[in-house]
Amino acid sequence: MTDTSATEEAGPEDTGKALVLFMPSGQRGYFPVGTPVIGLYATSNPARTGPYLSRDLTVNRYEEAVRQYIGKDSAELRWGARVRHPDAMQLITIDDVKGKIDEFMAKN
Repeated sequence: MTDTSATEEAGPEDTGKALVLFMPSGQRGYFPVGTPVIGLYATSNPARTGPYLSRDLTVNRYEEAVRQYIGKDSAELRWGARVRHPDAMQLITIDDVKGKIDEFMAKN
């Protein structure tokens, strides 16, 4: 039997907490300042474009994408270089995202 009382009592509607899942796509969402963001990055460098208040929640597969799809180390690329491969975001797994959600929930 699973105890669901903690989940029911600690929902966002009860605590006022929110969490945003964000993938850079050229269109920026607008959220209240301080809203935690899980950023998903494989095609761009989160050091350049990532959420500045939630770096710890960022899923970063940029280095792996650069190696796999460009065949170089990111240090060899110009600042701001992007990985323009249609499969690059596939490097981010469900487990990556779930891990960041779990990390957020454990702290809040």
